[in-house]
Amino acid sequence: MPHRTHLAGLSDVRCRIVPGPPAGRGRTGPAVPADRDRLLAFRLGADRDAGRSAVGDGSRPAGRGFAVNWPLTVTYCHPLVPPEWIAAHGVRPQWLRLRATRESGVAIRRGVCPYAAAWIEATGGRSSSALGCRQDACGMLAIATTTCDQMRYAAALAAGDDQGCTQPVFLMNIPRTWQTEVARQVYRDELRRLGRFFQRLGGRAPRPADLAAVMQRYDAARQAWRDRPAGCSARQYAEALAWLRGPLEEPEPAPPSVAASATHRMAAGTHPASIAVPADCFTQGTPEAGVRVALVGGPLLHDDYRLYDLIEQAGARIVVDGTEGGPRTLPRPFDPHAIESDPFEELAQAYFDAFLDAMRRPNSPLYHWLSGQITSQQVQGIIVHRYVWCDLWHAEVARLAARCGLPVLDLDAAGPDAGTWPRILTRVEAFLESLVPHGSAAAATLARQTPLP
Repeated sequence: MPHRTHLAGLSDVRCRIVPGPPAGRGRTGPAVPADRDRLLAFRLGADRDAGRSAVGDGSRPAGRGFAVNWPLTVTYCHPLVPPEWIAAHGVRPQWLRLRATRESGVAIRRGVCPYAAAWIEATGGRSSSALGCRQDACGMLAIATTTCDQMRYAAALAAGDDQGCTQPVFLMNIPRTWQTEVARQVYRDELRRLGRFFQRLGGRAPRPADLAAVMQRYDAARQAWRDRPAGCSARQYAEALAWLRGPLEEPEPAPPSVAASATHRMAAGTHPASIAVPADCFTQGTPEAGVRVALVGGPLLHDDYRLYDLIEQAGARIVVDGTEGGPRTLPRPFDPHAIESDPFEELAQAYFDAFLDAMRRPNSPLYHWLSGQITSQQVQGIIVHRYVWCDLWHAEVARLAARCGLPVLDLDAAGPDAGTWPRILTRVEAFLESLVPHGSAAAATLARQTPLP
């Protein structure tokens, strides 16, 4: 019987990860290195000798190698990877805003999650636009996590790329259990291993004072965004939270019409002057009436942020964002006294203990949080967005309906398929009509007056 990674359209990862020299065809080795302190296997291009860093020196021979035109940058896309820890090592954290590509459709038909397929495209250097930023994907380090099998296999594939543009991939082991001290210690050890990874590739060992300063800056930025500001749409709030997971650099200027609005001037003035707030996160157009729904699920491709607009155009109001990029995955506020005494321990506890997700065992805290949000926000229905082949959230749909006692819409997205969005729009409209029968005609009319995103 073929190995399941072949059935999923991925190469056999058992021949990709070895504890010694870079993997080659026909070689096998243990899946986890004995010293737990090595990277997934990667190869240097022919233009790089063995004594030079895998990151390169900023030069880029034609067609091969790594292009590094700024200080070391690392890409990541999971909320349990703290950007504070990355920045404290002198490394630029880049939150990946993944975009679907033409190759993603082929991968989906072979059983690969659209999100994992887009990550492979981005980190493999085949599609720089998948990063959602200006730099070329080839030449940046990548961090993946073991929170799902799809991303685990994707990390192995990206690290063993045969397309001539490989790069270091750090696979961070995330324990699924969370109630024991052993699980917390595993997470601490993985953060320390990540720090050694940065130091080997040119980063610096952070002093406690440096880490504390970075933590305070990120905590101040997050505090202003723990609750959605008035006049901020669900999509703009999601964009702002994605910005908070990056390097907190000055954002690009907003369009003049937005930057000059009274709403923007008032809201931007409420934040510390040292924190750059994206100017286009405020607008006057957020629906204040309509069916109150919660959007729940895993991560969203950046192309699928249009789902926020589609739901609101159909006459609903997203009052709870329970997706992986939403506020439920933010760390808890840091304790100022704990930061001064032991910033690393406070960082680990704030991220690991407060993380709410379906992958945790048990995942009852996720339902406690969701129940509180449903009560406080007077939610009328739940929309679950999941990608095809995402077993984690597929298994939670029936449990959500039973635990929350509300109507649940299961939206199974299939990636960059031209027929996906008309199908989703039809299902959302029908769901909202079932929640508010008397308002169905008005909701359907509003939806059809707005072009499909």
